[in-house]
This record gives sequence, structure tokens and C-alpha cells, in this order.
Amino acid sequence: MIELRDVSKTYTLNADQAVEAVRDASLSVNQGEFLIITGRSGSGKTTLLNLVGGMTRPTAGQVLIDGVGPWQLGDRERSRLRSQKFGFIFQFPSLLPSLTVLENVALPAMFSADGSGQEDTRRAQELLELVGLAEKLHAYPRQLSAGQQQRVVMAHALLNQPAILLADEPTSDLDEQTEHEIMQLLRDIYQRTGITILLVTTPASSSHTAPARSRWLPARSSTDQPDLAPIFLKTPVIAA
Repeated sequence: MIELRDVSKTYTLNADQAVEAVRDASLSVNQGEFLIITGRSGSGKTTLLNLVGGMTRPTAGQVLIDGVGPWQLGDRERSRLRSQKFGFIFQFPSLLPSLTVLENVALPAMFSADGSGQEDTRRAQELLELVGLAEKLHAYPRQLSAGQQQRVVMAHALLNQPAILLADEPTSDLDEQTEHEIMQLLRDIYQRTGITILLVTTPASSSHTAPARSRWLPARSSTDQPDLAPIFLKTPVIAA
């Protein structure tokens, strides 16, 4: 389903300086697989996730989603691919403070022109129940804890029934207990839906869940550019 072939991403800072965030990364993720990629800060985890999700254009190599290269498409087609294929959980919740929890989750439905608005709102309610927030439908983000806000983001990411869920360090700003709860919730969602999940996080966070596969991205050293080809870390725990 997801395939990266010798993908690199270099950011040019100025005429004399460039940062090679990802170098020669090759990766394949099958449908229905839960893959955790771990690495220290600066190892290229977020860049790798953005490359998979079609949000960052690779400098070299090829990204394929179900055999389709996002950067071979036009802007509109690429946006459609992202909205249909992917759900995104970003590192920090970006909820709209003036909207309720339910409205934040159902936000795409507010702009729907195909008559699916009511159906999406019902689905938003079901998803909020799934993530344990059935009693917070009409609360505002400021009335929620950090962990509850992240649960809202997770529900929003699932609204369009994506085939792939991309999670960028979703527990980085949480206390240890809440981190454990969020990682457990991700595992529950995976087991209930069979959705493909690609999660990037730190090594400590990955110990709170049991993915089908776990891979390590080496940290950047002061002298060497990182080799970001994922390294197999441990054997399967949950059958994909």
C-alpha cells in the first residue's frame, strides 16, 4: 500500500548550506499493518511522515500510495488523494477554539455540498464515543485536558474513513499516564478497524503499545549524515 523507494529530502538553507533530513529511505507498509518508527529528535521522523502523506515533495526517489505517485498528480488530484486516503494526527492538537468538540470533529461536513453533512455529524458522534468523549460533545477545547484534546484530533482524523492513519508523535506533550492511554487507544482503534497505521515517536513512547512492526531511525551525529533507511527492530506482536 505504501512504498518508498530510495527517497531523500534535502532542505536548502542558503547558497552554502543544506540539511539532508532524509537520505535513501526505502520502506514498504502493507494494508492493515501497524508500523511504529522510532528515533531521537532530528532523525527525520516527521519529514518521513510528511513524505508518505504527500505533504512534502522528495528531493530524490519515489513515493507510491497504492501504486500512485502523489507528486505525479496535479494539485487538486493530490489533495483529493490525501483527503480520501489519509487521516492525520499531528504532534500538537490544532482545534478551533470557537467550535465545540463535535463541530471540530465534523468540520469537513460543514463544507459538504453532497448532502452527507448529517451523516458525517452522526459519524462524528460515533467516533467521539469510540475515543471516550461521548459526554464532551458540546464542550470547547479550552475545557478539555491535553489528552482529551488529542482524542478529539484522533476522532477528526478518522471521520473520512481513511485507509491510512499517519500519527506524528501524538503523545509528545502528555504526561506518562495520558501517553499510555493514548497509545492504548491507538491500538484499540487498530484492532477494531484494521486501518493501516504509521506512527512516528520516540523510543520510550513506543514501549506503551504493541505494533505489528517497529523500526528504528538512527539519530543524527555531529559528524555524519543519518542513514534513514529503517532498521528492523523487533518481531511482530500483533498479526497484521
